[in-house]
Amino acid sequence: ERYSYDEAVSALLSPLHQATTPEELRAAALRRTNTLQDMHIYLHRLGLDLNGSDAINNNNSSSNKISGDIKNDINTNYNKYHIPSLIFHITGTKGKGSTLSLCESILRNAYGLNTGLFTSPHLVNICERIRINGMPLSKQMFGRVYWSVRRKLEEFHDGTDKDDDVEHYNCGNGVNATSFPPLPILPGYFRMLTLMAIYTFCHQPTNTISIPKIDVILLEVGMGGRYDATNVFEPPAPSSSATPTPTELDSSRTTSSLESSTMESSTRNNNEQRVLVRGVTLIDYDHTRVLGSTLSQIAWEKGGIYIHNKLQSIGMDDGGYERFVAEKNLTKTTVAAAAASN
Repeated sequence: ERYSYDEAVSALLSPLHQATTPEELRAAALRRTNTLQDMHIYLHRLGLDLNGSDAINNNNSSSNKISGDIKNDINTNYNKYHIPSLIFHITGTKGKGSTLSLCESILRNAYGLNTGLFTSPHLVNICERIRINGMPLSKQMFGRVYWSVRRKLEEFHDGTDKDDDVEHYNCGNGVNATSFPPLPILPGYFRMLTLMAIYTFCHQPTNTISIPKIDVILLEVGMGGRYDATNVFEPPAPSSSATPTPTELDSSRTTSSLESSTMESSTRNNNEQRVLVRGVTLIDYDHTRVLGSTLSQIAWEKGGIYIHNKLQSIGMDDGGYERFVAEKNLTKTTVAAAAASN
């Protein structure tokens, strides 16, 4: 079948999305510090602007090359998409999936919202990772989403469709694009699943008009937070009001008074407010080879979901945890010196 689920899963587990050779593993490790820039490039190639307007007309040449069959896979109108105005993003070591599942159930059952939930790993079936209103995608829909996303990304394989944002994103934090191995046409396993989830939630799940748009996206961090593929939604600028206020989730159906110290809102291009709720569950020792050997280092990595202006603030030249500690110690020294002089 053109959208075979079995072939999609087989491809996800193949070298197309899995680094297998030492060279590929080294290249993937090098690109980890450029995860956010890479994800924005992939999202751009999928026609998604998560932090701008929620509807883009993709009239470039690459969109026009897509066949009618692919255009109707996910959305009845290929050129339109909808970014939910409420985003939940949870990191931590233990309890992330449970916390998000509880939040999803409350939002769906108590507030009547349509939910899109992305968690990892799965227990039995890979479709469990992407859920709409509590139900995993069907195998048929999972296959459709995979092949739709893959074929859109493969449009850039021959180099005839230049991605104008590649250089911009790679150099956004002062890093030269040539410092990294070439960006793979198809992303790695977890990046691909993250793209599939966001793509699904931002489009109508099927071409059946009776299925409503998603009201809230809930994302579980895969590993850490700072460099995680899910860390693509931009919080509002620090100048935003620090005092949380009751937020109208859907004035036509439900008014919510959800309040949280981690809830922030930002105004988007279409004057719709986005609410970004971030949380951290229990922190313990996990992925120490990558995240660090101390709880402070691990917590700092996970705290990366709270950073503002992520594309410019997170990357290979941000100094990492060592710069954070050095600046913290410098501040202490400066304060102590000022106190002594007074």
